[in-house]
Amino acid sequence: MPFLTTWIVLAICAGFLWAQSRRSRGFPLPPGPKKWPIVGNAFQMPRYHEFLTFTEWKKTWGNYIYLRVFGLDLLVINSYKVAKELLEKRSDHFSDRPRLIMAGEMMGWNKATAISPFNNDFKNHRRLLARTVGGKNAERFWPVEERERRKFLLHIFEEPNNLIQLIRRLEGSVILDVSHGYTVQKNADPFVVMAETCMDQFSASTTYGAYMVEIFPFMRYIPEWLPGGQFKKIAREWGGNLRRTIEEPFAFVKQEMAANRARSSFASQMLTAADEDEELIKAAAFSLYTGETGVPILRVFNSTKAVSALTMFFLLMVLNPEAQRKAQAEIDELTKGQYLPTLQDRSKLPYTDAVMLESLRWGPIAPMAFPHRSTSEDIFEGYRIPEGILCLPNLWAMMHDPEYYSDPMEFKPERFMKDPPELDPRNIVFGFGRRICPGRSLADSGVWLTIALVLATCNIGKGVDENGNEVDPVVKFTSGTICRAEEFKYSIKPRSEKAVQLVKESQLDYNVL
Repeated sequence: MPFLTTWIVLAICAGFLWAQSRRSRGFPLPPGPKKWPIVGNAFQMPRYHEFLTFTEWKKTWGNYIYLRVFGLDLLVINSYKVAKELLEKRSDHFSDRPRLIMAGEMMGWNKATAISPFNNDFKNHRRLLARTVGGKNAERFWPVEERERRKFLLHIFEEPNNLIQLIRRLEGSVILDVSHGYTVQKNADPFVVMAETCMDQFSASTTYGAYMVEIFPFMRYIPEWLPGGQFKKIAREWGGNLRRTIEEPFAFVKQEMAANRARSSFASQMLTAADEDEELIKAAAFSLYTGETGVPILRVFNSTKAVSALTMFFLLMVLNPEAQRKAQAEIDELTKGQYLPTLQDRSKLPYTDAVMLESLRWGPIAPMAFPHRSTSEDIFEGYRIPEGILCLPNLWAMMHDPEYYSDPMEFKPERFMKDPPELDPRNIVFGFGRRICPGRSLADSGVWLTIALVLATCNIGKGVDENGNEVDPVVKFTSGTICRAEEFKYSIKPRSEKAVQLVKESQLDYNVL
């Protein structure tokens, strides 16, 4: 009798599963390229600049494309409208993160806010960040923004050929002051170097197809010395870098607090609140410090992402001198050359604001946003979206979509001054739904202020070769989760002696010399 009962139970379960599969099969999977047995679309997946390939595939398969790589379901989202529908309106189903073997479990990035599963830790991280850098709360850090970004101008005048390093120092200075109350040293600050290194390693470890352990998780258990096991050494070394990046700035804050000389920061404010768990504060402070408060990518402009955004701005000003001159004329009309623009002036400088927006749109620094993972099956436009599928928002495709942007490959700040203006790229660049960047207000104001100050005081032009001839910059992007403009020739000069004087006087105002 027990034997018969067992078979009856098995038959009922099999019938239930069969009925479920029949119901699911009533809806087709979304369109996509042909899949091969076992490997699916593995050999069709691009290894470099995948956002361009996916954008090209949009012409054949549409706004969303279903792919399968071995046993992994992927949905590439090429449309802003589809991203809003799935990732925002249905955020209950699409707010989880994928399981990351290399970066998350082996290196330790799963403690960061953006990588964390959609659980209580994630919600608590966002709660702490919203209390300090979210919305209007970000305005308490405007003095830090003003001080460090004006200091950046003086550094440009002193070292005009060292642009990228200066931008890195700037963003490291701002975010470390906000997150840990730490003052960055002038050259190669260890905390800035650690953050830059970690973010580069994060980008490399999360590039699609970079490590086979993501497809075959059992590989994490093979010996390091075995052929194919070299990734374990990389994970061990990169994980050590990550741990130092988490622990050392936090230890600095605690030391400063013990000595009663800590500056107000996210970490010090949260440690003062007796009701918050220290490990939670440490993880959230790390997420702010490295910029993982949203989608990495940009999610907020961390030191790495802001470096990319501002480098893109300088490149675009070399390529578009008329836009530069027009923004400078607007600033001059407001300030009369008597003071440097401030964040309070933003509403009075619409064209300068448009230059920033177009810089974000034209060359998104994280062209493929970090994936969302579905926690349950859903039906969308007659197609079945399987449980566990990874949704890959193609931000590049969205911000170059002719449905929303006229002449999308052209740099046209005027598009945001029309009535009505074209779609604000910040609706895309800061992510979607419950994964939207909680620090977007601080990031947005900081990048705008840098652009306004540079335009007010500097002329950006073409670089020259060894013969003194002007050189047109070549527009090329690095590959990876975070894209940067590759090295290009440029020139940066003060607009006038008055501009130099204003910058120097501003340093005295902030008592930073």
